[in-house]
Amino acid sequence: MDELRTKQYKIITVLIGLSLLTVCCLVIITPAQAITLDEIKQYVMPSSASGGVVNNYYSNNYQTNYTISVQALTSSPGDNAKNYFGMKPSALTTTAGQNKIYFREAHNITAVEVYQYSGTAGTAEKYNLTIYKNNAAQNSNGFVAELTSATNERVFTNHSLNLAVAKGDYIELGFFNPTWFTNPLTTITGGYMVISP
Repeated sequence: MDELRTKQYKIITVLIGLSLLTVCCLVIITPAQAITLDEIKQYVMPSSASGGVVNNYYSNNYQTNYTISVQALTSSPGDNAKNYFGMKPSALTTTAGQNKIYFREAHNITAVEVYQYSGTAGTAEKYNLTIYKNNAAQNSNGFVAELTSATNERVFTNHSLNLAVAKGDYIELGFFNPTWFTNPLTTITGGYMVISP
């Protein structure tokens, strides 16, 4: 009987000790403070305008370029005409404002790559592609390329653009046609613009 009481006292002593240890731990440990998702993002992906050390991680600008596809369905360019196109799947049009690409944030257009194929090549007069912003030709920093080639394929490319667009601006792409000796026929156009935030 004495042996049983001794075992009970030992068990009770151990339980009291564990209870006191648990209470002490709960009192000593400070409660964790909740953090927001934005705070987590700042730690995982810190940002700095020029790059620097933030939270012991090297930070860069986390801006990402993206592309906007452009196209024009089959058409035949006319003499001395401006032909507009944008994202809309339609033929080249001679009326401005029917192929608008709107920008909902301020960005920069940094490159344009447009491929054009004509069933009939046409002759080698000067033929150029320009960006029109809010219906105004951007002849300096929005001029894409001028070609003088009598080939079925024409590639208009410029990867050195820096055309700023503000929130609410719209753009269209426009070909300016010369007086063709032989006009290109059954022309299809497609390509993309590179946009930097």
